[in-house]
Parts: sequence; structure tokens; C-alpha cells
Amino acid sequence: MPKSHLLLLGGTGFIGRNIVYYWLKEHKAESIVVVDKVPPELAWMNQDHRDAFNDPRVQFRSANLIIPEACREVFDRSDGIKFDLVINCAGETRSGQSEAVYQDGILKLSLYCAREAVKRKIRFIELSSGNMNSLNRMHRESDPVAPWTSVAKWKRRVEEELFRIPCFEFTIIRLPIVYGRGDRTGLMPRILEAAICKRMGKPIKQLWNSDKRISTVHVHDVTRAIFHVRARVDTKRAIFNVVDFADSSQGSIWNVICSMFEIRVDFTGNLMSRLKDLTKVANEANVKYMTAWAEALREENIVNTPLCPYTDLEQLVNKHLRLDGNKLRSLGPYYMGMCVTYPRAMKLKEIVDDYVEMGLFPRALAPIQPVDDVVARRIE
Repeated sequence: MPKSHLLLLGGTGFIGRNIVYYWLKEHKAESIVVVDKVPPELAWMNQDHRDAFNDPRVQFRSANLIIPEACREVFDRSDGIKFDLVINCAGETRSGQSEAVYQDGILKLSLYCAREAVKRKIRFIELSSGNMNSLNRMHRESDPVAPWTSVAKWKRRVEEELFRIPCFEFTIIRLPIVYGRGDRTGLMPRILEAAICKRMGKPIKQLWNSDKRISTVHVHDVTRAIFHVRARVDTKRAIFNVVDFADSSQGSIWNVICSMFEIRVDFTGNLMSRLKDLTKVANEANVKYMTAWAEALREENIVNTPLCPYTDLEQLVNKHLRLDGNKLRSLGPYYMGMCVTYPRAMKLKEIVDDYVEMGLFPRALAPIQPVDDVVARRIE
């Protein structure tokens, strides 16, 4: 297997740190230059990820990539070695930001990086959003798009602009909900909600029906998919959905999470949910869960943690995230060797155990041992 020199943008975030960990472990990268505004020491990393960043093959560079000059500098190596691949994990991911923040933090950032890659003729991987259509049917890469989150709308702008750059060798990876060790915003908010409801002795309350689709993929399989498409001719100037086999719904996901905490979930139903003021629902949920979370942290003297059970309004709308992964699957052996084909209770518990070990999740709220390995399979 040829060795690679990788430039990883936004590399101390959740997906980036896992790319470093797995590419060193499985793909024997010769060198990885990680660029981020947040240094590894402040990124809430577990021991495995810290060890990966301390590997002599990994170099960290601090830069704000929305500044063109800073972007240009990170593409130049002092040893004169040319990068074989650029992976862009960077960009604004928070919802509820202004249009100017998204324009700078998503569109401009991605295009600055892409143009530097074009100048140097380096293959480019852009991580994009899977929230490109909200209908309850499998969404293929070639289907019409109607982005329904703020981030997805700007990610779509990036996709369109990349295709306008002539002779540019790039691949776009559209992602659903990504989970795994280091997850804070994928399935982790639901896990936190379940842990808090268990503490309060109350069932989980969820809007809409259980069949609302929420496609998922484990972060390990994201790293494998990127490696799979990185140098192929048939993946140039193409978009690929990266998604597991589960065709998950909120019912199947909550079934797994509830099995961990031995509680139940009640769905309001579509009819009654349409009558709800979603802003009010979000505000009430945030007051309830944030207060209970703060109390649990105080009881175990946890002063600071990146974990937060905050409910965003975009999470409450009745929109489906249902990706079709057959295009990537058709390329060959990647999906035959997929590591996590369905969300499993043991894989979700790994996330919690990781944060407990780091002192960032109250031990009293963690799932009781042992956890049955319930799997989130398709529910019709």
C-alpha cells in the first residue's frame, strides 16, 4: 500500500481526530499535518487520540482558514514534501448563526482551501452535509436537492462552486448523523437526554412519529470511506453518501438508547406535534435538561465539560434524513468490510464510557453494566 502525506483541515474536531487515529493505525500514513484553530491540548481528546497526535508522524499547525494568507501558508511544508491529499473537515457546524458567519466559515473557507489545492494539483476531499432533502425516501446523490438546515444550505453552495472549478480533482462526501468516540453533536445529545430522564425517573418525550428517518454512520466507517475514494479515477468530481445499513428511524435509535438506560420513550405523534409551538418546546426542554445536567455535574465536581444536552430548533422539525449509500457500495469492497453496519448499544456505550473515563460525564448517569447489545435495525 503506498504511503501518503495528508493535509487535514479542521483536524482536532470529532471526525478529524478519528481520521488521524485510524489512518495511523490502519493505513500507515507517512505524515499528517493537522490544521485547526483549536490546539489538541484544548480539544477534549481521549488518551488514544492524544497518543495519535503525539505520534512523530503528526504535526499540528494553528491557523484560521477564513484568512486567505493563513490558508496559503498551511499548504507549504518546510521540508518541501508535497501533500498527496487534502481532507477538509473544517467549517462552521453550529446552527442558529448569521448568514455572514456561514458565508465566511463554510463557503469562503472551503473555496480558499480548494483553490490552494488546485494550484498545487492535490486531490481534495470535501466533507459535506447529508441534509439535502427532507422527504421520507432514500435520497441518492443525483436526486434534486432542497437543503433544510442552515449548514446544509451553505454546504450545497460549496458543492456547486467546486464543480465550477475546471480540472479540479475532488470528491464530496455527504454525511448523515456521525457517532463514535468523541461525538458531541451526533447521537450524544440524545444519550444525554436519556441519562437525564433516567435520573429524573421520567420517560423521554419526543415529537412526531417513531418512523421519522435519521440516517447514521459510525466515524470509523467515515474514515474508511475517505480512504476508499481518495485516489480512484471513478471518484473524481463526484458526490458520495456515506451511510450505514440501518436505515435508522428515531424509533430504532431511541430503542437502542432506551435499552442502555432502561427507560421508555413516548412519541407525541404527527397530528399532535403539528399543534405544538416548536420554539416553546425547545425552550422548555432546554430549561429542564440543562438544569438537571448542571446539578448532576455539581454532584460529581465536574467543573467543565464540552457535553451539553441543548436542544436546537432544527432538531425538532419534522424533516427526514434518509440517505442512499448504494453508489459508494457499488465501488467495491468498502461496504463488505464495514466496521459498524448498524448503531449498537455497545458502540453507544463506548462513547459514554470514554467521557466518564475523562471525567467529563457523571459516573452516576452512565448506563448500568452490562448493556445488552441492542441493534438499531430498520423499523417500518
